[in-house]
Amino acid sequence: MRANGLHFRLLDAASREENHSLNPLVMGMKRFGCMMLALGAAVLYFLVMADAGDAAFDQIKNAPASVRTNVHIEVKKDGTATIREHHEFFIHSHEGIKKYGIYAHQYNPAIERYRVLKMETRNGSEVKPVPANLIEDKPVASNLSGFDAINQLKAAFPDVREGSVLVVDIQWVIFRAKLPGLFEFVFKFGGDEHIERAEIEVVSELPLFWEVNDRWDIVDAQQEIGNGVYRLSARNKRSTYFKIIHEEQSLQTDEDLPYLAMSTVKDWRDLGRSMSSLWEPRLKGPLPVPFKKIANEISSLASEDAKIDTMLNRVSERLRYHGDWRPVEGTDVPRPLADIGTQGFGDCKDFSAVSVAILRHAGMTAYPVFVERDRHAPTARLIVPRLDAFDHVVVLVRGKDGKSRWLDPTNAFRPSSLIPEDIADRPGLLIAGESSELVRLPAEDPALNVDESISLLQDRNDGWVKYNLARRYSGNAAFDVQHRIVFEKIDYDSEVEAEIKSSGLRISDFRMLSDVPVKIEKPFEFTSRFSFLVKDFFYRAGENYFHALEAPPLVHKLLSIDPERRESSYGGDSVGTDIQEYRLESWRVVGAPPDNCLIDTPWFSVRRVVSIESEVLVIRDTATTKKNVIPVNMLRAESFSRTADKIRECFMQVGVIIQRKN
Repeated sequence: MRANGLHFRLLDAASREENHSLNPLVMGMKRFGCMMLALGAAVLYFLVMADAGDAAFDQIKNAPASVRTNVHIEVKKDGTATIREHHEFFIHSHEGIKKYGIYAHQYNPAIERYRVLKMETRNGSEVKPVPANLIEDKPVASNLSGFDAINQLKAAFPDVREGSVLVVDIQWVIFRAKLPGLFEFVFKFGGDEHIERAEIEVVSELPLFWEVNDRWDIVDAQQEIGNGVYRLSARNKRSTYFKIIHEEQSLQTDEDLPYLAMSTVKDWRDLGRSMSSLWEPRLKGPLPVPFKKIANEISSLASEDAKIDTMLNRVSERLRYHGDWRPVEGTDVPRPLADIGTQGFGDCKDFSAVSVAILRHAGMTAYPVFVERDRHAPTARLIVPRLDAFDHVVVLVRGKDGKSRWLDPTNAFRPSSLIPEDIADRPGLLIAGESSELVRLPAEDPALNVDESISLLQDRNDGWVKYNLARRYSGNAAFDVQHRIVFEKIDYDSEVEAEIKSSGLRISDFRMLSDVPVKIEKPFEFTSRFSFLVKDFFYRAGENYFHALEAPPLVHKLLSIDPERRESSYGGDSVGTDIQEYRLESWRVVGAPPDNCLIDTPWFSVRRVVSIESEVLVIRDTATTKKNVIPVNMLRAESFSRTADKIRECFMQVGVIIQRKN
């Protein structure tokens, strides 16, 4: 999907095919190309946590350049538009020369065209135009698995120095609307560029519906209506520079930056109905023979889960993923089913269209749904109906058993019972004719994740302690590990050993006591057991011993956040629950054991429960991530500081004093 917006980095991600960095065990994804996600293993207990503190924005005086920009847009009744942009880049440093000395803008020539009106370098009174031989406009080569249909306009400014002013005047025309009568645009008033001045004016023959996201009170916007013409203008009240520094776990979400969003469609249902009018003729087309065979096969199966899972497997066997970003009746419509069946490949639109058609042929109720695919669910509310709010298509199945199932057909072998984390808990546009609407996809079940039990078995009196570790995986976590074992052929026990060593512990005699499943099958649950020796984790003082109790990784992350200086949202773990349980057998506790505690918020909860079971001290820590992004407003609230103090008071009781019973 295409985002019509001004990106002050000069590299407009016109195709929105951006890499997204996930955890180290998960490969990146491509936007609306719906690249197959290589699923990573679940978060491991001994993983070293990064420090997320010392959050701050850089100072304007350090900016490599300052930007002044002006945009004028004229919108026609059919949704087409002409856009005139004027930019001035004031270069302050060598970094600015490198960053702004080359102008690059990507666009889709099937629906847009660009024309350079003026490009020049100004050094005082000396003006040097960019010569024609230093401007090129050509298709962009990429490593995407698909047909990009993306061009790039690139220009090299001559004689750029510190103190230079680079001037850009361009005109671009959207000559083919995504939908008849639809124009949408996002104008950003802040980012990691120093925006000194930014102004936009829109003159439209269509009604304009707009809203500003602006917790900074940066934007001054107003609209006038007269003689059937709608005029919208906006400017920044002061300069902005939102470059984050000193943050390892920062996340710039839409809500963190000021922007103006506009659309010529008032209601999300209208947008969904318009898109449905283009999708339904595709979905109702004749079902090709290969897909009809799949529909006939699943029709004979008893349960709806079996029908859906079999369909997903058969479609992934029949089709290979290959993105196609060329417009088809607009920009977000699948190819005809006959073409997909004959050619044997497709992108997420095609995979979802085939899946919906097969399920309907088998007597089930299914619809396509537009979503934004990413590890971090969006935190900002969706303002004004826009197709560029989404970059992926999935499927909703409304079962006769009353259950709703959300499928991502491009996510190979992901069962219908487990919603993938990269589409969970986010808004979606249901494409269902008159029933089209903005919906919310369900969150992952936070109870389905990793449960670890650590037993202290034996003090060897030589500085080494023998441990047993049991790790129980369930739900998405179990599926992820099995998927990597089956398809990536990972050496699971070696990976676990390496993860424990990465925490800085000295271990030896590492042995796996139980195997893990080597094929994908339900139920997605298994327990792996290990035995190993640990040094420097257990301390002797006379007759007593001190046993360190490691707090859950989520606790370390939360306590590393400095709410006084944080200026961005925090990107945490995947939604889910980690449970750590210590069982101190053959030992008696000297003094008081740790206290019970519970800290619960809408974003996370952490709990410690201490009990005695048959003379065995059991310490059970439960850390649940409910939402994988904590908004900046939450982090800066006084309540977060109080919450952090409670967490510190509970979990910084770092150990217990114990004594051997015999």
